[in-house]
Amino acid sequence: SAVLICVSRTCLMSEACVEGMCIQRGSLSFTARWSRRNGQGYIIVRTPLNHTIYFGNPRTKSFADEGRHEQVGDGSQVDNIYWPSNRIPPKGSYKICFSTGSLLNGTDKSPVFEAR
Repeated sequence: SAVLICVSRTCLMSEACVEGMCIQRGSLSFTARWSRRNGQGYIIVRTPLNHTIYFGNPRTKSFADEGRHEQVGDGSQVDNIYWPSNRIPPKGSYKICFSTGSLLNGTDKSPVFEAR
């Protein structure tokens, strides 16, 4: 199978390179990344079938909605939620939130910005 060179790692073609780490792309994915190393943030996704996926609930129990949370590295700069490539994500609207977790410790400057 083909590979992608990601800094000092080799990713599979089903993966993307983010912050020097290989993450799952799948048929649909939501990825958050931040530059501050001394804290953790969390992406939270509510699916059209009303399932919530995040680090504390890493996958649904539904065969119709197989989204998964992926712990990337030590979780300090990237968080990822994806649907495997061989699965079809539910149609409809997704609600996406980002919890700043411990990223704001001792500062009033938000580490969060939107990039499209």
